[in-house]
Amino acid sequence: MEMDDDRKKINRFLASQTFFVIDSSQSYMNTSLELVHRNVPQTSSVPDLNKSLYSLSVEAILKYCQLSYDLLPKGRVSIHLISCAKDSTYFVTKTDKLNQNYDYLSKCFETISTNHSHVNTNNSYQSKIFLIEAFKNVLNLSIETFKFSYCRIIFMTNIVEDNFVYDFKKKLSKILKAHNLKSNKCPIRKLEVLLINNHPIDSCLRLSDEKTSEVLSESLRFTFCSINANQLIDQMMFFAYKHFDLAITKIRNVSRKTDAGSKDTIIIHQADAYVNHRPIEFFENDWKIKSNELRWIEPMKKNRQLTTFSAHRLIVLEKDNPKLLEEGPKYMLKNSEEEITHFIQFHHGDYYIHRVEPLIIMTDIMPSLEDEINKYNFRYRTADFERIAKSVELKMSKKPNENHGIKLSLDLLKNKTIYWPLTFEHSALLKLKNSSKFLSLIAQKHLDEIESKEIIEMIQYFLRANSSRENGSLFNRRNDSKEIKSIICKEIRHALVSYNFNSEHQRILDYYDNLIRKTRNDDQHINTSEVATITNEINSNRYVVEPLINRMNKKKRKMEFEGRAFQKAVLYAELNEDSR
Repeated sequence: MEMDDDRKKINRFLASQTFFVIDSSQSYMNTSLELVHRNVPQTSSVPDLNKSLYSLSVEAILKYCQLSYDLLPKGRVSIHLISCAKDSTYFVTKTDKLNQNYDYLSKCFETISTNHSHVNTNNSYQSKIFLIEAFKNVLNLSIETFKFSYCRIIFMTNIVEDNFVYDFKKKLSKILKAHNLKSNKCPIRKLEVLLINNHPIDSCLRLSDEKTSEVLSESLRFTFCSINANQLIDQMMFFAYKHFDLAITKIRNVSRKTDAGSKDTIIIHQADAYVNHRPIEFFENDWKIKSNELRWIEPMKKNRQLTTFSAHRLIVLEKDNPKLLEEGPKYMLKNSEEEITHFIQFHHGDYYIHRVEPLIIMTDIMPSLEDEINKYNFRYRTADFERIAKSVELKMSKKPNENHGIKLSLDLLKNKTIYWPLTFEHSALLKLKNSSKFLSLIAQKHLDEIESKEIIEMIQYFLRANSSRENGSLFNRRNDSKEIKSIICKEIRHALVSYNFNSEHQRILDYYDNLIRKTRNDDQHINTSEVATITNEINSNRYVVEPLINRMNKKKRKMEFEGRAFQKAVLYAELNEDSR
């Protein structure tokens, strides 16, 4: 499982900096025999219009980019275009990845023709040497402009000689090795090169190896594939699924809004929505994308408790007016075993698929061995773990012969057990705006400076929010807003403690503790000033004493009253919190 997480992490690092090097030479402008209009009747007098290899490459790249921009957050993916020919190499896109979108890349392709004079060259080995020059330019950019250490380079050209592939990967390895020796401060740690041979449909020329993938060095992986022109777009979509670790889910029997019928809907999302998911299947002669199937059911009752462990933004491919596209409650999804494994919910303008776990029973009491405890999932609070460990001799050890003692077992359980997020019905934080975005960011194992700053800004917003107004439907009206704010503070700290993966998470936690400490000191100073003011009023006017005492007694009775929902909220908010 750890190896899979490392593979996904490295794969996403590579995809975050993607360079497309497209062949702009005259030889690549040859026809691919792919018809522009497929639905023209055979009896029509209109002549067949065929696309060039270059045009198909542009379409495939735009499809690849559109999927990544629609699904992933803005600024997370940086895609760059390099157009190269025999006499020139032109860097098409700008360096600012925050301004990138589908329309921007479409306009970038329009500038290629004005910056290249397409010279008439044949498709021989010597005419493709300029691809090596483009590779050198990308490495130089890693030092001068981007300062990245992970990237993926995709070459799109047409090859007719076997020895070119062998010499090409040999030169790449040599150039990368020299680059890393030259630039000690910014070496390339992981580089994946994908060489695509886009050949016409009726081409009889075939290379000896149609698909190869090998590790040339510790930092370089080389993949070559020869693709028929009419399959290029489908294969590029496959590469997008693989590079960004995406998955396809087919939701069956989605009810419509306008009629009584139902329709299957296909959505795309991150593969993390499934446990141990393998979106890519390898076959002998082709690559296939595996789709998952879930069944749509109507929304459950409001008192159904579901614990969500991850939320991922999704794209709806088939928008034939399904009920899925309307704002409303969360819609449950079942697997083949009739278990609720996911639900879809609308959050702040986007749709998210949540991965859930079956109902978990929170308990303080150890069940007896005679009870049929296999039917349920029990989760215990860490405060009671020491007593449980002594009674059943529970050992949190990887090897059977190791015994680290109860204290270490208790520490391991505190680190490994994650209760957050809580159920929606008993959480004050989850009712606030941007709470889902806060949870998705804090759950990441690696945070950059921008994400850390965004988390801190959301924490400041949560502490300033009018909690009683935004959570009025959750808690009893008699509850004081300060007490609800205290619950929100505990939930925020519990989320920060549960996902304290590295030093960046610890820095955010320290900032939060200092902020809370400062807020409490300010409140204490304000309360002291209020007491002094009231004392002066009492001393100056004896008729104020009796009404003031009555008002204080009334407030005391109000604070002593705690509704059932409020007790549950306190219970859930104090999970894993040491008593002070």
